[in-house]
Amino acid sequence: MVFGGPDLDAAGKVLETEGITIGLTQKVGEKVTLGLAYGMRTNTAGAGTLATPTKELNTLHLNVTYRPVENISVRLEYITGERREFGGATFSADRVQGSVQFNF
Repeated sequence: MVFGGPDLDAAGKVLETEGITIGLTQKVGEKVTLGLAYGMRTNTAGAGTLATPTKELNTLHLNVTYRPVENISVRLEYITGERREFGGATFSADRVQGSVQFNF
């Protein structure tokens, strides 16, 4: 699940969680692949006090992968996310990350 968290509330009861992650990739030419993924997770309050205040998480990932030669991949990804707490507070974050992979 997107942004995993505790599976139990503070009273030791199992949290009910619903979520989905869906993604799509599309090759564009010989060396470039585009990707898009969406993830959502909703926690339902248990009988006891929650170990986490998080009620809902949503993320969107956009990435591009470039393969200049057969054994090397360069990836750049933009992630945006929003977290909502049971008390109503909302937080958001944006991130850009990159990687280089060499396969041998």
